[in-house]
Amino acid sequence: CAQSITVTFTATDACGNTATETKSFTVDDKTAPVITLPATDLALECFDATQVDSWTATATASDNCDGDVTVSASYTAPTGNCAQSITVTFTATDACGNTATETKS
Repeated sequence: CAQSITVTFTATDACGNTATETKSFTVDDKTAPVITLPATDLALECFDATQVDSWTATATASDNCDGDVTVSASYTAPTGNCAQSITVTFTATDACGNTATETKS
C-alpha cells in the first residue's frame, strides 16, 4: 500500500534568483489495525449461532490510515449438551492488507 508523494521546493533570494528541487517520499502503511472486542461476555444456556453472530458483530476496529477496515469472526460450534466454552477469533484487515487478530473465550 506504498504511495509515492512528490514535493517541489522553490527558494527565491532577494535578487529574484530562484532554485527548485523536487523530492519524492514513499509512505507505506505497515501498521496493523486495532481491534476492540465486544465489551461483555456472552453466556447462553444452549448454543445459538444467531446470538453468537450478533455478539461478534459488535467488535470494531480502527486504523492509523484512511480506508475501510473489515472485521470478521470465526469459531467452531460446540457439540453436545454440556456447558462449554467456545473461542472466537476476531480478525481485522485494513485497506493495505495489514491484519490484527484477537481471541476471546
